[in-house]
Amino acid sequence: MRVDKELNLVVPLEREDGTLYVHSTPIGSEVFDKYFKVISKTFSDITTLGVGFIGGPGIAGNMLKDVATRLGVWDGVDGVQNGLVNEIRRLTNVVVPTEAGWRTVPLEIAQAQGLLSEGELKEAEGIITFFIVTSATCTRKVLQGFLTALEEMWSCQVTSLNCSAFASSLRTSTGTDSSGGTVDT
Repeated sequence: MRVDKELNLVVPLEREDGTLYVHSTPIGSEVFDKYFKVISKTFSDITTLGVGFIGGPGIAGNMLKDVATRLGVWDGVDGVQNGLVNEIRRLTNVVVPTEAGWRTVPLEIAQAQGLLSEGELKEAEGIITFFIVTSATCTRKVLQGFLTALEEMWSCQVTSLNCSAFASSLRTSTGTDSSGGTVDT
């Protein structure tokens, strides 16, 4: 795998009726520059807890909120909730199987339409938040090991494909059955 900070993350959500894919694009450098303290402190606090790759994704969203609240930057127009978290959500789409093939739906709409349960949403956002705070703060050498662990432990895919290209790369959907399609990076 080529280590590139512009790689996108795909989180598969296995269900009884098939697999959904949550595709997230990394935040831009302007957003990182604006929120670098809270991103770095979140990474540091997760690391200090010693939860690593196994527990990090499960607590990343909560840790981000905790750190931002302690720093007094969670709320407000330019706060982490309205700025960073909403930007992460804006850059995230859900790829769902339909009778007509795979459909790409923005995360907010997928949530509003009930395409994701609260548990699935929390799991995906935790993994994405962990991916962002880790990949934004690591060197390329450390990032290589992190991406490998994320793929192995959380069954995520790291890809250079944007969401539309990723959805197109999946085998044709048959409604709610999983295609089992994969993407090579």
